[in-house]
Amino acid sequence: MRLSSYLLCVWFVYVSAIANADDNNPEEFLKSKGLRKSGNRFVLIEETVLRKKLREAERLQKKVISAQRDAALWRVQVKNKKQLMIEYLQKRRELRAQLPHARTVKVNNRIVTMLNELADRINLMNSSDQLEQKLQEARSVANQETQNYVERLMEACQLHETISKQYEDLSRDDKVVRAIFACGESDGKQYKLAPGATFLGSSRRMKKLENLVLSDDVDIRRSRSGLWYIPVTFNGKKTKEMAIDTGASIIAIPWSMAKEVGLAPDDKSPIIRITVADGRKFEARRVVASNVRVGKFAVQNVACAVMPPGHVDTIALLGQSFLEHFVYKIDTVNSKLVMTKVESDSNENRKKAKRGKQ
Repeated sequence: MRLSSYLLCVWFVYVSAIANADDNNPEEFLKSKGLRKSGNRFVLIEETVLRKKLREAERLQKKVISAQRDAALWRVQVKNKKQLMIEYLQKRRELRAQLPHARTVKVNNRIVTMLNELADRINLMNSSDQLEQKLQEARSVANQETQNYVERLMEACQLHETISKQYEDLSRDDKVVRAIFACGESDGKQYKLAPGATFLGSSRRMKKLENLVLSDDVDIRRSRSGLWYIPVTFNGKKTKEMAIDTGASIIAIPWSMAKEVGLAPDDKSPIIRITVADGRKFEARRVVASNVRVGKFAVQNVACAVMPPGHVDTIALLGQSFLEHFVYKIDTVNSKLVMTKVESDSNENRKKAKRGKQ
């Protein structure tokens, strides 16, 4: 009995020591709650972690903007190459039309020489895909940098929410309130539990970064053939379903659909050669849509290829002339096309200025 009574007394002393630990060393107790002194406040230590994550996000954002700029430069060069090819093909048609009407051998030979030179240039351009490869590499880099940036920013946002919730919970904890009051009495100060300047500054910086990330999830449907279809709006008027084709270099639309959406070509529309998914090659007419919208994203002056009237089995394809402006992925589980775009500060400032003038 004596031994058990002794053990019971020791247990009560131990429990009492734990209960009074908060009062005996309030600062250590607050430290165990993740709090530290900062001026006249007790702030969460994780604020420093948030600041580091935001610094990393800002560094990654700069890499995204740089990668997007590189991709845009290669995109211009590929576009110029395609335009030059169109001009060569158009010139070749004109020369071929002139050839039967050549009145002298000299004129005939001159036309033939020009046709041969054009053929050499066209063959050289067709055989060289260096610019296209550079563009593909630049796109891949931009996509990866964007994913890295968005992931890091999301981590920062989640940590910000966690810290905010912690402050709410701690402010309702009586032990924490008493410990902060006790520290104030001990130091001859008046402390309070409140986010520090670091946290408030991080909140503003994070909000700015969030505003530069645009994202949208658009519903898509899968056909029996396995193609994913999505609604696409042309020039703010007509909306049509199109198959998503990430391998197509350009938006391709049937003749009948082109007439419906106001993109019917005329005789002056450049002729281009395109290859469809099954390997067939066609001569199509190139037109430019002033505005193409998918979800909340719109792109201006988008190149489109209109198929010849006789090809009634042609499928409307949403290709890279639109998709290349975004980081995108097909979410097959939720049937969504997920598109993301990161804007630079200068783009955001221009938008604000434009809104201010309206």
